[in-house]
Order: sequence, then structure tokens, then C-alpha cells
Amino acid sequence: MMKAINLQPLATNKQATPLPGARFIMPLSLALLLATPLSVSAGEEHGQAHGDDHSHEQVYQTQEQTVYEDVKILAEQSGLLAVDVEKAIAFQTRFSALAQKINEQFPGKVSGLWVEPVPETRGHIRFKGKIPKEVHALLSKNRLSNSVKVQGNDKLSLDDQLKRVNILARSLLSLGYKNAITSFNQKTQAIDSIVQVSRLQAKPDKKAIVARTRKQLQLSKTHGEESQFTDSRALEFSAQELNLKVVSGDSPMINFEHSRGGNWLRDDGFRECTSGWAVSGDSGDGIITAAHCSGLNQFEEPGVPLYSMTWRRQHLGPSGDTEYHTTTHIEPAEFYASSGQIREVNNWRWTWSMPGSAVCRYGRSSNIRTCNHTVLNIGVSVNQNGTLVGSMVTASNHSGIGGDSGGGWSWGNTAWGIHSGSIWNGSTSVFTPIFEGMTSVGTFIKTQ
Repeated sequence: MMKAINLQPLATNKQATPLPGARFIMPLSLALLLATPLSVSAGEEHGQAHGDDHSHEQVYQTQEQTVYEDVKILAEQSGLLAVDVEKAIAFQTRFSALAQKINEQFPGKVSGLWVEPVPETRGHIRFKGKIPKEVHALLSKNRLSNSVKVQGNDKLSLDDQLKRVNILARSLLSLGYKNAITSFNQKTQAIDSIVQVSRLQAKPDKKAIVARTRKQLQLSKTHGEESQFTDSRALEFSAQELNLKVVSGDSPMINFEHSRGGNWLRDDGFRECTSGWAVSGDSGDGIITAAHCSGLNQFEEPGVPLYSMTWRRQHLGPSGDTEYHTTTHIEPAEFYASSGQIREVNNWRWTWSMPGSAVCRYGRSSNIRTCNHTVLNIGVSVNQNGTLVGSMVTASNHSGIGGDSGGGWSWGNTAWGIHSGSIWNGSTSVFTPIFEGMTSVGTFIKTQ
């Protein structure tokens, strides 16, 4: 298996406590709900996504309590009114449901889709070519006409653009640029690439990068996953479609958080990473975590002895950073949202519907649930010391430390992804989206 890299721990970000001056005003519905007694159960003898070695008591939350809890956390950590957060999350939920219908009804037509960050209640949908006539009727029917901006006449679909991102990242590797971050900017409809070079390395030539990318695009017609472009114009590439930024340094682009005190998943007795999600796979039920975690062979569950895990498969490449293990215990469709809160997994989130939305993260080492994260981009390709790690999601604010890798990103009872670490600048989180993660290792997340 891949050896974990960059063992440097990050400082703990204590964002779980209310910020000074936070304007948290609890809605009556939230106050009544959080006052409702919850059932408490001792740690059971089966593998779950998370747990806590400080207490063997865990609270099982209802579906309503999970959403209100995350709203409360986001309001406290962002200094916003809970009523405004609640309103924005309700809008994001409605927009996501409608966007899914539009994407299914007009396949290959959507070229951009995002919401503005909480507390705003505004969404955006862009289309390749003309806007389908039915879209405005759908918006009106769902009472979203005044809240969603629609734009047309883009060159390519979002799906084709994301495939081009991976090809450009591979082109950079072939030119000797081992560390870079490449993504598609849905607002500008251009590809952004940050290339890191050492002080002794020549500055990248944009013309050479564009020429190599064109060559790789043409080669993709005969082989590779990217051969399935829906529009032949995706094989064209110009300098105007690339925003190139050059930074100096020699550090890895992702700071993987896989060592120093991580709880739950152990490597010969040493706590190394956080477990992610319970899954079903061809080798049996098990869990998925981050692929850069190496040598994991034990699962730690509160109140019971350590039990063994068997490594089955991993993927650290174009579809993200994921690893699949089976265990000797039962894996229910549940996860730890924090050290003492257990939730059911009821849904999982489609990657394309994430941009702009609020999302939460929890890792066993930092032992803090943070919800003040906004998804910045999807389909991000990272050249990591010469290895291409693609299909990643970036999110604002970084709160993880060593040992948090593999933990779940979620909102309410919905699974969003698997934590990897932070982008090299330290202020941006990065994770593998749940769909790409589970399918890359031949598994499917368990839900109730």
C-alpha cells in the first residue's frame, strides 16, 4: 500500500466554541427540539464510523435533531443568526433537489451549478448552448424564479470540462511539474491551474502547457476514460481557457492528516486515521477511509476489545483518495457526527450539486465537529509529488490535524465525502466526494 507522506501535524483549530460576538439566536423550533430527551446507549459490539475513548455513552440523534444541530454549530462558528442559517440551508436543499431534476431531464446540458454561501439564498445554473425552455417553468413551479439566476450559451458541459481538468493535470506531469492544483472555474468557464516550482526550476511556459494539453486531448480520442466526451469541441484548447498561476516552493500540495494520535483505525496498535463510512463491497461489508493511510489493521470501538480489519482495495489516483477494509464485526449504516453523537446514514450527496453549499467535518484526532465550511470547487486534480489525485473537492476553512484523515464529511444524515487534509496553503480543506470514493474501490455506502 502507499506510504503516508508529510507527517507534520497541524495546529488544532478550536472552532467548536462560539466565536466572540456570535449572534446566535435560537429559533423556537430549534429550542424545543434540542430540549427533547434523547436515548442513550452503551457502546455496542460492532464497527461504526466513529467513536470516543473518553466516554462509552453515545447519543442517538433523530433526523430532525441532526439538521438542527448542524445549523446551530454553523451559526455559532460563523457568528450568524441561526434563523438565517436555517433559511439558507432550507434554500440549498430545495435548490439541490430541483437541480437534480434539471440535470436528469437535460443530460449533458448543465455547464455550471452552485449556490452562494450561507446566509445567502441564491443559486446559479449555467447551460451549454441555449437554455431549455422548460427550465423557467420548473423554477416557477418550485417558487425559485426570483432566487436562481440562469445563464446560457456556454461552450461545453460541466462533465466535459471536468474531464479536461484531469487531462491538463496529466499534461503538467508529463512536462515535469510534480506539484500542481488544477480545477474548472464554473463562474469564468476557464480552467485554473496553480503550478509549484522550486527556486531552481524554470518558470512554466503557458504556450508549452497549452500545446501539450491539446496533444493529450487528441490522444484521448483513442484511449482512456476521457474518450467519452459528449462534444468534439472539448478536444480543442486555447490559452484563453487557462488561468495559470505559478508559486514557489517544494512542499506537497496536500498535507495529508494521517498520523500523530488519530483515533479508531490503528496500524499495529498505533492510532493513525479516522474511519469514514460503512459500505458493502464484493469482499463483504466493511468501511472506507483515506488511501494514503497505510498499514491499517485494527478497528477501535468504545467498550470492546480491538478487533481486526482486512485491507481489500485502495485508489489513490484520478478518482480520489479512498481505501476499503472489511472487519470481523457488523457495520451498520451509522456514523459518529461527534464523539458522543451517533446518526443514521440516510442519503449521500451527488458531487455536482455541492459547490457553494455548507458542509460539516469530524475527525477523531481533533475531536471537533466543524460546520463553517463552504464547498469551493469540485473535480479538482492535484499533482502530489508526481502522483495525480483527481476528482477532489475543496472547501473553505481548515480545522483538521494529524489523525483526522479518512473521517466523514456530512450534513445532517447525508454523507458527502472522505477527508484527506488541507491544500498546501493550509487554509483550504480537501476531501474525496462520496460517489467517486465508494465507486473507485468497488463499494457502495450503506444507508437506512
